[in-house]
Amino acid sequence: MMAIRECYALEENWKGDPCAPRAFAWDGLNCTYPPSIPAQITALNLSSSRLTGAINSSFGDLKSLQRLDLSKNSLSGPVPGFLAQMPSLLFLDLSSNKLSGPVPAALLEKVQNGSLVLRMDNNANLCDNGPSTCDQEKKRNRTLIIATVVPIVVAALLFVAGLLILRRMRNRQDTWMPNNSRFTSPQASSHIFENRKFTYKELKLMTANFREEIGRGGFGAVFLGYLENGNPVAVKMRSKTSSQGDKEFLAEVGCSLVPNLPYVHLKTERRCCCYVFRFSI
Repeated sequence: MMAIRECYALEENWKGDPCAPRAFAWDGLNCTYPPSIPAQITALNLSSSRLTGAINSSFGDLKSLQRLDLSKNSLSGPVPGFLAQMPSLLFLDLSSNKLSGPVPAALLEKVQNGSLVLRMDNNANLCDNGPSTCDQEKKRNRTLIIATVVPIVVAALLFVAGLLILRRMRNRQDTWMPNNSRFTSPQASSHIFENRKFTYKELKLMTANFREEIGRGGFGAVFLGYLENGNPVAVKMRSKTSSQGDKEFLAEVGCSLVPNLPYVHLKTERRCCCYVFRFSI
């Protein structure tokens, strides 16, 4: 009992002999007083005694102990196997602690044969049906963690990838103007724009991959773009799914042209007809 007191720093009236004299027996203890042998400790109640740490092995030295109450403390770690070896133990309360792991099979066997009353509720990490229950619980926890973490990681990676792609597209559009050496002045820009042919790659850069649609007709969509000098343009593209041919498309464009507004006709290897119009400001 002195080892238990020192282990848990108990501030009880635990001094001298635990059971004698009878009027001064230690708090929480019940003793029996056989006539021919020394007094024996038969019950120990340490409920709500602020116990922490593991269950001390000194409890196993109490061979005559019949009732042990360690409930409502902060005991942690596994349930020790020596509790099943205590020969006189009939009642054991380990509820409302922080115990973890499987309950020893020998202890569960005594519960099943009716020789021990065992209370273990309110121990969140305790497996009360043996090691197999703990293994299943660990598998469920791992599965839950994987099912939660993986979608978050994938979503984060997709989000970052989207941002990088968008940033790259914008950078390519921003660097198109300074990297194009054909334009050295506004006058040169205006001159070269007349009847200029654009490559499909240039059109993608001008319109940021045809990002902003500003109109749509029977032949297809019209997209907003910008020349190297910053002038806005409209790119009218005939859709691949359009049932009308190039002549009809040309007639459509011709009717919608603003007088004296320069434009460029582009016919690419993709068989896509496009016209680029400079906005009138």
